[in-house]
Amino acid sequence: MQVRLALERGRLFNSSDAHESALACFEAAHAKAIAAKLDHLTVDAAHMIAIVKGAQGLAQEALEWNHRALRLAEGAPRDPDGFLWELWSHNPAAVARVLLGSARRVRSA
Repeated sequence: MQVRLALERGRLFNSSDAHESALACFEAAHAKAIAAKLDHLTVDAAHMIAIVKGAQGLAQEALEWNHRALRLAEGAPRDPDGFLWELWSHNPAAVARVLLGSARRVRSA
């Protein structure tokens, strides 16, 4: 429950353009999800960190976090309710960049 709470709090901050506060929530959610072995929430947190990094103008870091999220999703043994497929369907550009190996060439989100 703490992981979901941190994720939703982060989403609220992010939608209010309070990116630093959002990032702190997403990083906390990421760490807690890893500790609790909640694969789908670990991926969600990494994906949200990527979004915040992109909003902060940190395109390379955003792509690195998207890549990390994709690697986590590929290795996730559990995917309740098809969450990971839904997540990637909402961010196809980032997934395409990672899969095509063009992440290093991309300069903006």
